[in-house]
Amino acid sequence: MKDKNLPEKKCELLTELGTEFYYESEFDSALVYYSSALKLVPNSDKEKKGDITLKIARTYNYMEELEECIYYYQLVKRLYSQSQVKPEKQAGLYKDLGRAYYEMAQYDTAMTYYMQAKEIYEKNNINSHEHGVMFHYIGSVFKRQNKMDKACEYYQMEIEFGTKYNLPQIIAEGTYLQVLCFDEDTARLREDLKALHMFEALGDERMVAMMYHNVSLSFQECGMPDSSLFYLQKSIDYDRKTGSKSSLTLGLSNMANLLIGMKKYADAEKLLLEAEEIGLQSESKKYLQLERVYEEFSRLKYLQRNFEDAYDFLQLKYAYRDSAMDQDHQDAIHEMELAYETEKKEAEIAKLELSNKQEQYEKEMAEAEAARQSFNNKIYLTGGFLVLGLLVFALYKWRESKKQQAIISAQKMQVELQKELIEEKNKDITDSMIYASSIQQAIITSEDTLASMFKDFLSIINRVILFQVIFTGHIIRKTEKN
Repeated sequence: MKDKNLPEKKCELLTELGTEFYYESEFDSALVYYSSALKLVPNSDKEKKGDITLKIARTYNYMEELEECIYYYQLVKRLYSQSQVKPEKQAGLYKDLGRAYYEMAQYDTAMTYYMQAKEIYEKNNINSHEHGVMFHYIGSVFKRQNKMDKACEYYQMEIEFGTKYNLPQIIAEGTYLQVLCFDEDTARLREDLKALHMFEALGDERMVAMMYHNVSLSFQECGMPDSSLFYLQKSIDYDRKTGSKSSLTLGLSNMANLLIGMKKYADAEKLLLEAEEIGLQSESKKYLQLERVYEEFSRLKYLQRNFEDAYDFLQLKYAYRDSAMDQDHQDAIHEMELAYETEKKEAEIAKLELSNKQEQYEKEMAEAEAARQSFNNKIYLTGGFLVLGLLVFALYKWRESKKQQAIISAQKMQVELQKELIEEKNKDITDSMIYASSIQQAIITSEDTLASMFKDFLSIINRVILFQVIFTGHIIRKTEKN
């Protein structure tokens, strides 16, 4: 029997494999596995799609392919907006988006996303490592904007946050960042070495490599070039291993600076040419790194007394510095272009997915269409019968209504006719009674006349009756005697 959970298990396995390659800095392999896992996620599961897409975005970020990175971050933002994700996940996305824009020297946009992330962490009382990193990122934006007082304020806040919530990684980050806030070279070197030991104790290889670079610069500022070269070479070796173009460009530029100071001009020029080639391929902090490369080129040519080339490289330095500053004020245009590119790529992805599943899709659509047509036919048939029934019922009720109205109208006319007949009979009776009364009055003698006429007659009658009684009584008595 087929396991219904097989696609989900396969998706999890592919994601884990991608993560393994990611931590081994095998980014191309990681992208292959993440992309394969993404195809197995149902379109209805927006959050899971967003989670895997976020891993793809972070991989492109480490590869310093920032255009691709931001495209996928924006895709994650859309997916998360269509589902209910946890606040820390939403804040993490804004943090990563801000960092990507920071790497592209778009500081205003970066700060917008950083502040949104910080607000979510504070509102939901999330006192995590990710929250502590926000002080680092916000401070770094102020640093790039030459607002060192604000930058140092945030770096100190990061150390205090890490101390309060027992986050040693945050304390170490705040410590290395705060080095810039010290004026004395020896104080900077001391703090850099302190931060290096912290990261070594934490086993953070990436941050240890970065601290080698910072310690190298501090040794150089303290006039100890040999120690500076030692630590800088360790940093460059790590960057070559991981393929970090931005860090490698900076390391090579600083190595060239040391070699120029030691008057090893040929070696310095070789390193600067390599740094220029890598810097032109990089997207992360591209303008800042190339500005540094051309500054060292100009210095080298000047010391070689090649003033024409020195001037040309100096012009390039200022051109890239202006580009970095101008880039920060083109956020709105870039956002619009990015939105267009995002929609365009989304359409391409949707088209590709449709092509891969075309046969299945068409079959499902045909079945769905047949089911829809069948359902519609039933609906239409049922609706037709209902309408017909309603029409018949309405016609029947209309005819019944008309019939009742006719009966009522006839009854009303009959009542009216009977009323008229009764009224006429009443009138005839009344007239007859009046006429009879008149005749009666004319032919009947009044009581007084009758009384006068019968008065003598009654007197005679009374006498006859009295005589008869007396006579009858006399006879009776005679009879009794006999």
